[in-house]
Amino acid sequence: MLLAPWLAFNLSEYDALTANSLARDMQRPVLNPQGNVYTLANLKVELPNLFDGFLPQEWLEVNAQQPLVGLALDFLKVVLFGLPLLLVLWAPRRAFSRETLLLAVPFLLGVAMIVGVSIFSNWPIVLPRYLYPMVPALGLLAGLSALRLFDGRRPAAITFAASSVVLASLWIYLAGKYLVLDIGKSVGIG
Repeated sequence: MLLAPWLAFNLSEYDALTANSLARDMQRPVLNPQGNVYTLANLKVELPNLFDGFLPQEWLEVNAQQPLVGLALDFLKVVLFGLPLLLVLWAPRRAFSRETLLLAVPFLLGVAMIVGVSIFSNWPIVLPRYLYPMVPALGLLAGLSALRLFDGRRPAAITFAASSVVLASLWIYLAGKYLVLDIGKSVGIG
């Protein structure tokens, strides 16, 4: 019922339930001028980009080549994905619980949705921004994994603190950089 007005508008405006076909027609000359067919083989190249969902895409495109930004992102990937994986490998009995599944399933379903839509709609829709809402759950999963791996001892607290400091520093640095660029552009400097 909540989607009915949106779907009705799309049907009257685009003759389809969503505007995907219209967007595809508009974007095809830029994104897929050769008319490639998207399969799992294509996605194998693009799927690693899904793990860059810690920052807005605009920031990543410009800053991914900076060594400190790359190092911070790699650290976050190790914490967010490495700790749960380590828990599964090291202590599988402690890894699979209602709590861990509740925190892991949204990300896994998001990846499955992106892969499915990309293949079934034959369109390169694999974008990290679709997984942004799942990052806090991954952070909680990494924290829960650290607590279970280290039995709540000091290494877990150090992991939490280091992750928070790295991510906060990265956001402050990049947000400040873009704020300066935006102000510079608005006054004609940049």
